[in-house]
Amino acid sequence: MIRRKTKKTVMANKKVTKPKVEPKVEVEKVKKGFVLSQASLNNMSGINEFFITLAKKVILETPVDFGIIKNGGFRTSGMQGMLYMAGVSKCDGQNTISRHQTGNAVDFIPYVNGKFTWEDEEAFIKLHETVMKIWSEMKIQHLDLIWGGDWKNFHDPSHYELRKKA
Repeated sequence: MIRRKTKKTVMANKKVTKPKVEPKVEVEKVKKGFVLSQASLNNMSGINEFFITLAKKVILETPVDFGIIKNGGFRTSGMQGMLYMAGVSKCDGQNTISRHQTGNAVDFIPYVNGKFTWEDEEAFIKLHETVMKIWSEMKIQHLDLIWGGDWKNFHDPSHYELRKKA
């Protein structure tokens, strides 16, 4: 007599193993920082090394991506004059020298939704909070970091400049 395998006999011959249950492990989410583009790094050429260090540290912690545009770092007197004529600077580059011309200023511009923006005040504030946190951690005793966002007569939230402490 030949026994035919039925579903019941097949199931009875199978080894039943309980599925392994992986223990729940709380995985800490690691925030990945943004990265400064090569263009931003190039646009910082000629500025104070403290700004370059600051930018490299801030980009890793800021909740807002940012970059340095072509005229946001060191400026020649000609570049500064053009910005003055366009009404985006109070310094003409000849009679009034910008700290950009001495390498002691930089503009950090938020990069939101794939483009630089000057209109997103909230992005500037979040970026500024991170900038000031990192600056305080750097413990630069002989220099103050001045933010153009605090200026009343010419609000410039992208602008940071170094001044010797009095």
